[in-house]
Amino acid sequence: MLTRLNRILGRQNGEHRETKGKQKENGLQSPCHTSRNKWSWRKHRTTRKASSTPFFLTEQEQQLNQVEKLTLQLQMMTNERNELLEFLALYNNNELNNSTLYSQLLSEWTQLKENVSMLKEDNRKFQGEQILLQESSEEAKRLCEEAHEKIYDLWKKQQQVG
Repeated sequence: MLTRLNRILGRQNGEHRETKGKQKENGLQSPCHTSRNKWSWRKHRTTRKASSTPFFLTEQEQQLNQVEKLTLQLQMMTNERNELLEFLALYNNNELNNSTLYSQLLSEWTQLKENVSMLKEDNRKFQGEQILLQESSEEAKRLCEEAHEKIYDLWKKQQQVG
């Protein structure tokens, strides 16, 4: 981009005019020009150069200042673009990480939900077993009491006989 600007400004500055001058020096000029025309053209050109040199320098300085301003703006825009690209990359990575975290959390939540379901089922089974154990315990207690009464009655009879 900067090279292209320099080329465009170089054409305006007259850099390509020098190549035409070199072509003339190398004999690439059309044969219709006579030495008198060359002399008057040179004279006119040198006269014009002398009178336009200060104007040309200020114009050239203005163009250089303009190129410097454009270069500075281009650098600032490039830096801003790079910062935005970095921000976008971080944002995308964070979003990607958040999506990844979301999927991990979703899978962990599903696993926990399955674990809760299994624990609820185990709890139901344990509650059923607890009820059966309580019933068995009550039955064993009742049987123990009956056995105790029979043993006590037998012991009492033995004590009375004895």
